[in-house]
Amino acid sequence: MTHARVTRYAARVATPRIRLTLVAALATTLLLNVEPPRAQAVSDDDTVAVTVGKETLTVRQVETRIRAVPPFQLKRFGSNVDEIRRAFVQKVLVPELLFAQEAEARKLGERETLAPKLRDIHRAALQESLQAAADKTPISDAEIRAYYEKHKSKYETPMRIQIWRILVNSKAEAAKVIESFDGASIDGWKKLTREKSVDAATKMRSGNLGFVQPDGKTSVPRVQVDKALYAAAAEVEDGELVPNPVPEGKRFAVVWRRGSMDAVQRGVAAERDNIRQILERQRSFAGTEKLLEKLNNQHVKDVKWELLEFVDVSKIGRVTTRSREGVLPRRKPGNPAPRRGDRGLR
Repeated sequence: MTHARVTRYAARVATPRIRLTLVAALATTLLLNVEPPRAQAVSDDDTVAVTVGKETLTVRQVETRIRAVPPFQLKRFGSNVDEIRRAFVQKVLVPELLFAQEAEARKLGERETLAPKLRDIHRAALQESLQAAADKTPISDAEIRAYYEKHKSKYETPMRIQIWRILVNSKAEAAKVIESFDGASIDGWKKLTREKSVDAATKMRSGNLGFVQPDGKTSVPRVQVDKALYAAAAEVEDGELVPNPVPEGKRFAVVWRRGSMDAVQRGVAAERDNIRQILERQRSFAGTEKLLEKLNNQHVKDVKWELLEFVDVSKIGRVTTRSREGVLPRRKPGNPAPRRGDRGLR
């Protein structure tokens, strides 16, 4: 665990007076504890520049920290380079090490309340390590092409037609609906749909099937229609009524083409960067899952699931603990001890 991490938790769990001192001294430090921009070259000089207790800071480490600070913040440490270097070490780096070592001496890291937070830090560090290892092997063009071909439907969408349809039981009835519709009145169409359509799922929404694809898939969830509807609608222009009834299973449909969306084709070159990011995430996730499975097999044992039955989680996420049979609930501090009466202990 890094000293900077320990210091943060020391500030949280110390006494109020110490906490105020820690927070005031470390407010700037917490903001500065980040890696420098990769574009900047950092010195490789590992000569020890500062010794604080049992810890040391090399020239490279000091430079790394200073490089991470925005220029406008560095100006606050002094008017020239020498003042800035000295002040940054004295006011930021040295207090950071001092507080970290004092927190370690007080064994603050062993407190039960800190254990989950320390585990989170270690978990995050491991995941970062796994991600860095995955990044060392770049995604190849062949992998990108293979992903694109496998998910081609995501990047190439055919023309979609918005179809309103009245479904009736016979061809003659469909022909009468076509004849009675003036081809333009939406209110008239809605009235005919409610009166004539036998499709209960769409009759109350004007027979709107959404945008239909050539294979019959629609933009309406869980709605798939006969491919013949698309084929018939493709023969007319937007806003036109298909002049003849369209067979749909054992019934017939009156089809009104309300609009359309042009086909979309995004080639592999246009999607290369997005696909690379997807594959990198998948590779990282697969590596994490593989390691987790290995560690599970090696270390997880003696899980007492039956004990967890006493922890209830409600539908709104509220956690409560059920009492066990034969176990008296703990007496709350301040409440009188139970007394025996004519109705037992109360």
